[in-house]
Amino acid sequence: MDEYRKKIETTVAICSQDIIDRIYQILSKVITNMEMELKQYLFHIIEAPDASFIQDTIQPLFIFLDTQLLPYREFLITLNLTKYDIIYVEKIYHDESRRFSSGNL
Repeated sequence: MDEYRKKIETTVAICSQDIIDRIYQILSKVITNMEMELKQYLFHIIEAPDASFIQDTIQPLFIFLDTQLLPYREFLITLNLTKYDIIYVEKIYHDESRRFSSGNL
């Protein structure tokens, strides 16, 4: 049974790293696509008068980021929950296999 556990843990670790790598690839593309607009918002923040409120100055940037990144956030949360569902099912399967092999039904 330890052999199966090691295989499952190795598979989960590999999947976790693959997911992390894919997330960085996606975010890199998103940032590249948004780069020009981000520069405009940052320029606006840098060039804002000293008397302006910081919240008023950065609010347009936050609105932009929310609208641009929200779809990715929801996708990544769903993807992450799916990953944890798989891990949970594998754990249940492992526990039930152990109970079955030991005769504790």
